Amino acid sequence: MNERFLRLLDLLDLLDKKAIYQGDLAEIVVNSIDNSWFFDVTFDEPLEIEQFEEFARRVDLLHHKQKSISKAFLGVKYHNNNYSKLHDYYDLVLRNLAKQKPRFNAMIEFEIEQNKNRIEVVCPKDGTFVTDMLYDIKKGLKEYGFDVRLATRICDVQPTIKSRMEKQREDYQKEIMLNVDTTSVEKRYISYNNSVVRGIKHTIKDIPISETDLLEYKSASDNTVFAFEGKITGVDQRTINSTTELYTLLVSDENDSIYVKKFVKNPDEKVYMDETKVGMLAKIKGNAIFDKFMDEVSITAINFERTNYVMPKDERVDNEKERRVELHVHSKMSTLDGITSVTDYVDAVKKWGHKAIAITDHGNVQAFPELFKATKDRTVKPIYGAEFTFVNEEDMQIVQNPIDLSFEDAEFVIFDIET
Repeated sequence: MNERFLRLLDLLDLLDKKAIYQGDLAEIVVNSIDNSWFFDVTFDEPLEIEQFEEFARRVDLLHHKQKSISKAFLGVKYHNNNYSKLHDYYDLVLRNLAKQKPRFNAMIEFEIEQNKNRIEVVCPKDGTFVTDMLYDIKKGLKEYGFDVRLATRICDVQPTIKSRMEKQREDYQKEIMLNVDTTSVEKRYISYNNSVVRGIKHTIKDIPISETDLLEYKSASDNTVFAFEGKITGVDQRTINSTTELYTLLVSDENDSIYVKKFVKNPDEKVYMDETKVGMLAKIKGNAIFDKFMDEVSITAINFERTNYVMPKDERVDNEKERRVELHVHSKMSTLDGITSVTDYVDAVKKWGHKAIAITDHGNVQAFPELFKATKDRTVKPIYGAEFTFVNEEDMQIVQNPIDLSFEDAEFVIFDIET
């Protein structure tokens, strides 16, 4: 153990554990451009995985302790390595990769067969894509001091990835059903002091959105009280004074959203409101007012009810034997049309077992890089498209006062307007 390694242990607050961390610090490489430091460490032999993780974690956090270090990297070698701990380090590398690249999650349950420094990953018949992922695993093990050979072997008796995903989905749905209150709709709603909402007469879309619309509605209807229901998608609470709390809820339905304000003075009602969570359903009866601070119409609740549990997320499935392929998808790159990211679309079709998806945004191909990245694991085939507008040149004169002149002799004015 050289003096440089002892100083490193001291820097990592591990000097009291030098009996565990036996090794040498070969060199420190400092990158003067970005102030990153590389520590080349040689241990006597591979550490227990928990001890190595702690050492690596402290090196990774060195930049918080030493302001001169922007980022710290660790390279590991061993004086003696019989590969007896290779299995543990393989699992560590795989877990770390899965945090950065979710497709590696599919490999976590795959069995491996080890013979000294050779690992064979046992794959189901639909796991041939694993071969392309071995490079990242080999690279990660190399950084941890393990020079290994990796290969795959297809095993027909292994459960396929598709069957595992279906089982996970079924288990998840069973868990949801066990945890969800199965009482009737009327009993799902709870209120404070029996402050129930009787008779839902409106939707959020019925509520005026501007001060002018609200004045016109009040003139025509003689009141601005609305009774509606929706899902709570946002909750905020702040103290007004020593006796009053203000709860601001964002309530949404399939078409629109609105802010609902509830002023609370009673301590018991405060406990009830504190248990109001995002994802619960709510019934509200309240007075519409124009909030000058928010510059929009909001509802001050008179009566408020909510469910006593968070509603489970939509878990729609596609059970058709022959799955469809969507050939006309507009992402958020289609202005005023699509609002969903390509990654979310691809995740959905993966869950439903669709084989391909086509992106056809309006007049642009800006979503192509994201589509390429989202389908790199090859479980879904990307179809690259676009939706363009054709112009009949006979009906539109693009060039005014044309002149028969070569480009080399012409002068150009470029006028660019950003919208």
